[in-house]
Amino acid sequence: ELVSVDETIVLPDGRVACISVHSHVGFVTPEGVVEFASRYGEKIGGSAGGLAPWGDLVVVSWDTRGALVTSFDLRTGKVKGSFEALECQGAPAIDMDGTIYLDGGASGYVRG
Repeated sequence: ELVSVDETIVLPDGRVACISVHSHVGFVTPEGVVEFASRYGEKIGGSAGGLAPWGDLVVVSWDTRGALVTSFDLRTGKVKGSFEALECQGAPAIDMDGTIYLDGGASGYVRG
């Protein structure tokens, strides 16, 4: 189900989130079983993820126009929400207050 995994993130409960460059994220148990597989909006530039302090997995997918940020519930693997961030790219940095920061790309600054 998960081909070409680009990044893995170990979750607090020991499962692993596998982020695929082909718009899939899979939640894999320590025994190697895919528990959930969900989709996010694919952009062709890349994808990366991070854990939010409120307990979600945040996946950023980007291309030359900008990024699509998608939040997943760790318990169910379901998409909780998403938004677009024009001109942004790269992995998210998330502070303790829950602000998601992204590389502003050619603009030369960080967006939060």
